Amino acid sequence: MLYLTDERIKRVEYSLTEYGKSVEPILELMCEWGKQRMSEFDLQVRAVGASDE
Repeated sequence: MLYLTDERIKRVEYSLTEYGKSVEPILELMCEWGKQRMSEFDLQVRAVGASDE
């Protein structure tokens, strides 16, 4: 869903519908699967946007 706020600087907020939220359990399983594969290959999990320095 899309929400427009009544502010001087326009801001847009998005949220998932209940239909969209229904895929969350599948995404969580895929995330866990990926983390397990990373550990098998001795890869490190890094936060999005983290620098390489």
